[in-house]
Amino acid sequence: MLFGDGVGYSALFATHPPLVKRIKLLDPQFNPKEFEDIARAWSQPVQSGDEEGAELSIAGFAPAVVVPRRASSPRLATQQGDLPRGQSRVNLSAAEISQHTGTLSNNDLTNAGAIHASLPEALRAAAGSVDRATQLIFALALNADPAVRSRQLAIVEKYIDAGTRAGTEQLAADLPQLHALQRLPLAQLAFPALRRRPRPQLQTFLIALNQLMQADGRIELEEYCLGKLITVQVIDALDPSKTRPSGSAKLPACTADLADVFALVARHGTDNDADAQRAYLLGMHEVLPDTMPAYAPPQEWVLALDRALMKLNQLTPAGKELVVRGLAQAVGADGVITVAEAELLRTICAALHCPLPPMVDGAA
Repeated sequence: MLFGDGVGYSALFATHPPLVKRIKLLDPQFNPKEFEDIARAWSQPVQSGDEEGAELSIAGFAPAVVVPRRASSPRLATQQGDLPRGQSRVNLSAAEISQHTGTLSNNDLTNAGAIHASLPEALRAAAGSVDRATQLIFALALNADPAVRSRQLAIVEKYIDAGTRAGTEQLAADLPQLHALQRLPLAQLAFPALRRRPRPQLQTFLIALNQLMQADGRIELEEYCLGKLITVQVIDALDPSKTRPSGSAKLPACTADLADVFALVARHGTDNDADAQRAYLLGMHEVLPDTMPAYAPPQEWVLALDRALMKLNQLTPAGKELVVRGLAQAVGADGVITVAEAELLRTICAALHCPLPPMVDGAA
């Protein structure tokens, strides 16, 4: 915010050690050329965007352009048909995944905007409506089996009302056209409207959502990601004073929890036990190289993952960084990442308050 110097702020840079050196202590990949790019954008208006819509920066105010920190993949097409298929595998290295955590590049913003633009208008409108946001989340949680869906709709009516049930059914009719990559972004799009509802209604909403996911006696990975993402965000909104992006826990104190998370991520991302064990060992080597428990995925995986994520959210920032690097190693053990793996990784990172942007470039 000090790059537009009209009142002598440049004197603040005459400090020891030099500014660039201090910045590189915080971000070793920082490129001093960014100073020139920002200053140039600041000093004269520049246009950014595409033919469909452009933003204009104003001289003397924060520029509209975003300076890309790292090279990234080509822009994602904005049509749903050009999004990678649900079974697509994206070529990503562990380094790319860990570098994406907590950062945004131009292409990350473009990709997110592409997914947003490709959402059906009726669903986007519902996501932004205080009255319909809960109905949209309920619709996303509905099972494909007619008998299970009937029980779920009865749960919605029991906990909320008949009008919410009818609205949920109506929105569910539009969901078959939704792409696999659009489900979680659509749910996240509904969050600002959700948090505007009264506290008692939000509490009831979470109870009903949990009941919906358990209506068939089991929870699939896709259901878990949806429920966990929404639950974390709603709970943070209900008790913002208790939300802590990090704590003081150390990695050795979370050995059992780390083993559960890495084992589950490895199992969901591979087709056989041998590959899963290899992915597990690669990931755990990043966080606990000297005391790695044996690969043993917990049977009650939902309870184990919930418990583990609650504990790991109390880690120090340095501990969380190692966890994300380890998860990146596990997920990228075979050199590719599926849509399901990417969404599970994003959900875990969200639960640890280490946001990860959508990684959909390079899909084959």
